Amino acid sequence: MPGEKELAEDKDTGALYIEREELDIIIGELGSNPNLKPIILMMVYTGMRISDVLGLRIKDIDFKTGEVKIRKQSSTM
Repeated sequence: MPGEKELAEDKDTGALYIEREELDIIIGELGSNPNLKPIILMMVYTGMRISDVLGLRIKDIDFKTGEVKIRKQSSTM
């Protein structure tokens, strides 16, 4: 669409990414459903797929080391 900003592309890897300002807009649009914020942030900062994030349990996250283990996936939201 004309006037819309395209996602930035890393010329070395071909990976697409969003800018911080774009992430802020996405988070701001969640207004009526703030429960999605942790899901979106986990996906953005780790590269996890939605099915990986939905399959997470508290025991899968080590808050001391910052490690997250993907033990199962879920397609139910």
